[in-house]
Amino acid sequence: MDTRRCCPQDPDTKAEWEADLASQLAFLPDEEHIETLAEILHALSHPIRLKMAFLLLTQDQCVCELVQLTGKASNLVSHHLMVMRKSGLVSAYMNSGEKYYKLKEIIMPLLKKIKNID
Repeated sequence: MDTRRCCPQDPDTKAEWEADLASQLAFLPDEEHIETLAEILHALSHPIRLKMAFLLLTQDQCVCELVQLTGKASNLVSHHLMVMRKSGLVSAYMNSGEKYYKLKEIIMPLLKKIKNID
């Protein structure tokens, strides 16, 4: 059973309590890292974007391939790709007159880990 006491009034107990809380901050990423993670998670928060991210994890795709794979309209897929691109999750390049989208390395480990959650 946890015997900690929240917001103790006794000065000695309060000092220990504050020190314990301060030690927990050491496990947090820095604020910049927190902001970056929040942007990534926000960009992945829509089911279509998350599905496309998983599809791009296996190989680069053009819009028409993503339209076929997601079953969504071209303009909707393009909109979500733009959101992903602005948030830094994907980049685009031209190949044989078609624009292909590539998942950036920064997001790959997170998606691989999420994919394997049971």
